[in-house]
Amino acid sequence: MEPRIEQCEPFTVVGLEFPADRLGWNLVPTLFYRLIGLYPRIAHPVDDGTCYGISYRRPGPIGADEMWYVAGVEVSSVDELPEGFVSHTVPGGEYAVFPAKGGLAGIGPAYEFVSDQWMPNASYKEARCGAIEVYGPRFAPDTNGEFEIRIAIEPKA
Repeated sequence: MEPRIEQCEPFTVVGLEFPADRLGWNLVPTLFYRLIGLYPRIAHPVDDGTCYGISYRRPGPIGADEMWYVAGVEVSSVDELPEGFVSHTVPGGEYAVFPAKGGLAGIGPAYEFVSDQWMPNASYKEARCGAIEVYGPRFAPDTNGEFEIRIAIEPKA
């Protein structure tokens, strides 16, 4: 599962989010199922069958940063944001893109490879906190479906 290094353009997603550190990562599939059910409410989707899972840090209620997760779809405009939805802009830049397989069961092993094997030995370090999961048309939750994990990177000093 060696990554390819890509220059990615910024893009915006509209979706649902929750505080993963407080409520638990096991709620991520539920968030995606809700997103799929509410998809018709999203205006201006860039509709190619791709969903994104974005984890990022933001200040928590007692001052410490906490991890949040957004399940969303790319949009061309956020001028009609449905009630209960958020918009999140993914910054452009250089990313390590890790192809992975295995449906939902493959997500944990993919992240373990990235954090435990690739990052410690790479000539790059993480540029920002968080990751982008890309669930395209070849992804299926209960099969050997394919997905990607993108990590923003910069050269180690």
